[in-house]
Amino acid sequence: MAASSRSRGLVLVFAPFYAPFFTPFFAPFYAAFFILFSFLVLLFFSGTIAKGSGVMTLQPGDALTSHNFALNIDGVFAEFLQEVSNIEIEQDVIEFQQVTMGGLRKVAKTPGVQKAGQITVVRGMTESPAFTEWIGSSVRGDMANARKNATVVMNDHQNNPVKEWNMRNAWCSKMSVSALKVGEAAALTETVTITFEEIDIT
Repeated sequence: MAASSRSRGLVLVFAPFYAPFFTPFFAPFYAAFFILFSFLVLLFFSGTIAKGSGVMTLQPGDALTSHNFALNIDGVFAEFLQEVSNIEIEQDVIEFQQVTMGGLRKVAKTPGVQKAGQITVVRGMTESPAFTEWIGSSVRGDMANARKNATVVMNDHQNNPVKEWNMRNAWCSKMSVSALKVGEAAALTETVTITFEEIDIT
C-alpha cells in the first residue's frame, strides 16, 4: 500500500512537466518519452523499497554460507569466533521384531530417546575471560551457573537469522589452547567443547 501511494505521488510530481510539450505534432512523442521515464523512476524506487523491507535475500535453491554464523549463550553473543563444528542431532532407534500367525517375520523401527551431544568452538585467544570463567564454574561444581542455554545462529547474506540450533543445559566441559612455539608467527586459538542435554532446530 505504501509503495503504490508513493508511486502515485511520483506521477503527480512529474505531471506538470508534461503539459508544455503537448503540442499537436510532438505530443505523442513527448508523451511516450515521459511515460517511459516515469516508469523507470517507479521501478527504481520500487526496488529501493523492496531492499529496505527486510525481505530475505535467499532464493529457492540457495544454500546458506558456512561463514556467516554466531553463538549466543544465555542471550549474550560471543564476541569473536573462528569455527563451530560437530553440530549433530541423534536419537536411539528401537527395532522391534515379531512374527505373524503365518510365520512371516515383521521388523519395525521406531524412534527412541534423543541423545545428548556436544559441539566444538574454536576462537582466537583474547583477553576476554568468558569461556575461562564458564569452564571454571563446572570445575568448581557450580552447575547452577555452569548450565546455560546456547544457540548457534545461521544468517543469510543480509545478516538476518534464518536457522538456529538451540542447545539446552549446555556447559563447557573442555578447553584447550593451541601450541606455543618459539619463532612461529601464528595466532593463538582456544578450542572449547560445549556439552548439552537437548538440541532442536528452529
